[in-house]
Amino acid sequence: MALFKLGVMVLGLMWSSACMSQTTLILSVAPEIKHIFPMLETNVAQAFKELDIEVSFLEIPTARATREANSGRVDGDLLRTDEYQDYVPNYMPVLEPLGAIKIKAYTLKSKKLDTYEELIESTVATVRGAKLVADLQKIYPFKTVELLSWEKCFILVSKRKVDVALSTPHYAALLMKKHNIANLEEKSLELGEVKFYLWLKKEHHHIAEQLNDIFIKMKADGQLGLF
Repeated sequence: MALFKLGVMVLGLMWSSACMSQTTLILSVAPEIKHIFPMLETNVAQAFKELDIEVSFLEIPTARATREANSGRVDGDLLRTDEYQDYVPNYMPVLEPLGAIKIKAYTLKSKKLDTYEELIESTVATVRGAKLVADLQKIYPFKTVELLSWEKCFILVSKRKVDVALSTPHYAALLMKKHNIANLEEKSLELGEVKFYLWLKKEHHHIAEQLNDIFIKMKADGQLGLF
């Protein structure tokens, strides 16, 4: 009996030691990401598991996530564009992007927006510091109106107070459904694409480097992407 108890104790200590040795990271994620890309959390968690790392996803709005990142209370963010480093300098991306999504223009169904000249003549609603809009503005010098959120951009375009909003199709569809906006549509102009990355604290650079290779393999196998 004593030997049995000793064996149980040893197994318990081994289990505790294993649990303590396993790394767990906390990644922030915007609430809408789960609806737009329902498999992303699961697939990214699987990538971390290949490194014997567990991840926990903290669902919080993007602005709060940025504050949490700068305070050091989270280890990374699941999905951001390359401009995120401007806001969180102690973060770095996994260099292999999780995916890329086309940028599209949204305006009233009744408004003609078929040429780049027509875009240049328009006023585009944007959020302060939005790199994807600023980069396009260098190519197509349209006027902009800076607002506090992408939701406000779509609302004002819907109310005919601004001409155009730029977004990815997934996010635009989510916002228009949320605010019951039915008078806008996606136009056919080709405006390039925006890449999305997983971000980690720079102190986890060794993890980011290993994840890069894992992401490449998983994407090649169709196990990872923005779907």
